[in-house]
Amino acid sequence: LLIEPVPAIFASLRSTYPRASVVRRSVAEAIDARLDSRVSLMQAAVCDGECLQESITMYSLDFYNRTNWGSDDADGRCMHFDDFNRRANAWYSEVASVSREMILQYQNRDTPRLCKACSEALGRPLAPNCMRRVMEANMVATEVPCLCLRRAVAQRRRGRPQRQSAAAVQLLVIDTEGHDAHVLAAYPFGEVETWRVQF
Repeated sequence: LLIEPVPAIFASLRSTYPRASVVRRSVAEAIDARLDSRVSLMQAAVCDGECLQESITMYSLDFYNRTNWGSDDADGRCMHFDDFNRRANAWYSEVASVSREMILQYQNRDTPRLCKACSEALGRPLAPNCMRRVMEANMVATEVPCLCLRRAVAQRRRGRPQRQSAAAVQLLVIDTEGHDAHVLAAYPFGEVETWRVQF
């Protein structure tokens, strides 16, 4: 079960796993309906351990936001120009968090080098600090549904065929940009044997 809250990143997961089942908000129905699927995807966020929260605001970056193109301090196109490695900044488009501050901590990385490459690519002069507001100005807030992790894990385990190890989660990977402790607190370690956790 792969859980991703941000719509654009979730769409990328769907293209990576085209044969995966997509789990909707009612986790039990979707998982029970697709027992044969080895990979299931769900667009949601793990919010609180008590499973009371309905939705949460996620912050992500949209560097294709044309309203900032031409700006001297927030042109998102500058994130795509790099003399050394044109894919070097692709990870910025996948950064998301429930904390605006967590995303803003990346604000001034590699700025002079990227501004120089951007200036050459756009054919206009740019100051060495041309991206001083690029994260803040291109941040997008999206309300996403919450997932009760305890219930989702229980449903997934019940839905496995008997030949599989229904008693254990073999690998739990968490990458939530500052929200890892909340996810770990919401995970039912006391109810589910979990072999390996990576965060």
